[in-house]
Amino acid sequence: MNDLQNKPQFAITCDFFQVMLLGGVPESAPERFDIQGVFECRKTPIASRQFATSYEIYYEGKPFAIAMTHPRNTAILDAANIQLKVNNEQLYTDWLPVFKKLLQLSGWRVQNVTRVDIALDGPGHLDYYKRYMSGELVKVGRARTVEYFEGKRQLTGVDIGSKSSDKCITIYNKEKELERVNKGYIREFWNRAGIDTTRTVERLELKLKNTELARYEFADQNTGECEPFNWERLNDPKYMAGVMKLGLSKFYEFVRSNDPRKNMSEKHRVTYIDWERLNAAHLLKNEVIKSNEVYRVKLSVKTMFWIWLATG
Repeated sequence: MNDLQNKPQFAITCDFFQVMLLGGVPESAPERFDIQGVFECRKTPIASRQFATSYEIYYEGKPFAIAMTHPRNTAILDAANIQLKVNNEQLYTDWLPVFKKLLQLSGWRVQNVTRVDIALDGPGHLDYYKRYMSGELVKVGRARTVEYFEGKRQLTGVDIGSKSSDKCITIYNKEKELERVNKGYIREFWNRAGIDTTRTVERLELKLKNTELARYEFADQNTGECEPFNWERLNDPKYMAGVMKLGLSKFYEFVRSNDPRKNMSEKHRVTYIDWERLNAAHLLKNEVIKSNEVYRVKLSVKTMFWIWLATG
């Protein structure tokens, strides 16, 4: 048997959601204004290299999102661009209908998704990586890894891939982090999801930026049709599991060191994540690359632009 025994149960959620909108806020907008009497916008002192102004958006008296407005350089960004990030606590609620209501009432529209993080919480993430460190498993792919230790070489976290790239993974002890920050809503989420908190809850977090997300497609097994990544399905655990499964493919996968097959592509992948239990949707990645030199130059420029836009 090539899979590890006693697969743990996991809870999956969107932990970071940031989009670029079109719609704009007038230069003459006051420090406080409302949107159709439903959302309240309060100006904040926060600014960035790309945006001169920001507003915290409240819904039913609670912070819902932060909107960066009024681009500094309109040669790079449209004057009507808004970079909006949904508040982390809201992502652990039924946030998508509220976000859609904000778009409807404001007249803003999504131009693109600049970053999405999908988190898989439960026990066993670091134990699985330790099997790789012990030599029992061999990692598939060339993504670099950075390991973090405390005390007597106690593994506390791992980064897979560069944080500045279009895709990376972070694995860490989430319970330990919650001891330092006040995020009781995450523990409530674990309880609702039925996570076994008698064991240490760890997090595997897949971070995807615009260029990577543009390569993801959902394949409808009934019709055979494919649709591009759809942010409107980020409240669907099945869809998020499909995104994560695809993101880990050939990037964070392992085979047994004693597998006799010589060709890596033929070796059986070893996994501790029960994708069937998560009911992961079937997603594909568009690997087609045009050979035209002009296209490659344009693609490189676009990629660097979105990295700068999303991360500064």
